[in-house]
Amino acid sequence: MQDQEGVDEIILRLLPSSSTEGVYITVDKDVLQESDNLASYPGRQGNLTLNEPLSAISLIRKHMKIVGADVCGECSRNTFQSSIGKRLLLW
Repeated sequence: MQDQEGVDEIILRLLPSSSTEGVYITVDKDVLQESDNLASYPGRQGNLTLNEPLSAISLIRKHMKIVGADVCGECSRNTFQSSIGKRLLLW
């Protein structure tokens, strides 16, 4: 069995190579394991616990300024019922 690098270890390895003072963070809900993922579409979950991205964000915050963040991964039914949403699906 091969050892896998954890999220915190990856962040610590990447931080020294960053030349920016600020960072924008995007978290896709699909990375979370099913028990922590409240997305409306089952079967597309990753294997991270909720604590792993939260820990990574805390670690980043200690070393860099977080200038913004968002969470994606939720598909709104209203979005794809609109004319613009339907065109996006065709795109």
